[in-house]
Amino acid sequence: MSIAETLPPKSQLHEYARPQDFMDCYSVEIDNQWATETATMQEIAALCFSIDVPGRAALTRLRTLLVKPLGLKTGDGLPPETQHTDVRDKQPGDRIGFFRIYSIDENEIILGEDDIHQDFRLTVLRSGTTPTKLFMATCCQRHNVFGYFYLAVILPFHKYGVNALLDGVAAKLAAAGNSPVPVN
Repeated sequence: MSIAETLPPKSQLHEYARPQDFMDCYSVEIDNQWATETATMQEIAALCFSIDVPGRAALTRLRTLLVKPLGLKTGDGLPPETQHTDVRDKQPGDRIGFFRIYSIDENEIILGEDDIHQDFRLTVLRSGTTPTKLFMATCCQRHNVFGYFYLAVILPFHKYGVNALLDGVAAKLAAAGNSPVPVN
């Protein structure tokens, strides 16, 4: 079961965050050998975003309908080549789903997007310790009043979604035993 957590100091997301920024972090323990030892962070991130969170598709459609007329970015119109590359080959600048990859190392991938109301970064961090924890943290740099309003409106959905996503990852990995979980 996922829990609210403090992002470990080794995370590169701390370099992005400023004191006035919003940041949250959640974690879940994982013990699948593939996920803890072999999987790339691109594969772990793709696994995270493959989890079917109940209500996410409807909320995403609603968000798109509400924010597109305001000029905010949505997943509509992403170039096809960003969606069909083997996930293990993805590099900074490529996308996993809606999210642009900003950095990757052995145990962390930072993704996000910049927009007129706020820029955000999302990290997926594998602890590399035993027991292994998978952390997911979000940092939002708000640019204007609308950025503060937007975050306040989506925050309950964000918290629900991240926790459901991490719980889904843990369940999928547990069901696989020590085997790899296909992500493409």
